[in-house]
Amino acid sequence: MGWPVPPKITHVTSGGHLQVRKGSPVRLECSATGNPMPNITWTRKNNLLPNGEEQFSNPVYVIENMDRHKGGTYICTANNGVGVVATSQIILHVLCK
Repeated sequence: MGWPVPPKITHVTSGGHLQVRKGSPVRLECSATGNPMPNITWTRKNNLLPNGEEQFSNPVYVIENMDRHKGGTYICTANNGVGVVATSQIILHVLCK
């Protein structure tokens, strides 16, 4: 097993800024390291996720049909119970046609 290692986010889609055309699908990815392996959870700053939920647990979050109501700041949180959680954010800008 080795020593416990706090979570560290190693990759987030587009380095945290994403411009998306209205109507396009969006795939947000977040990867992290740590021991034990961290759980990845997505939340949205000051808002619910587009599906109406508060959070979604998966390294990949897909938004099928982008519109301006789904824009904003999406936060990826990595937590493995060791030390502090790691967070990273992706700002989604929606480009209108």
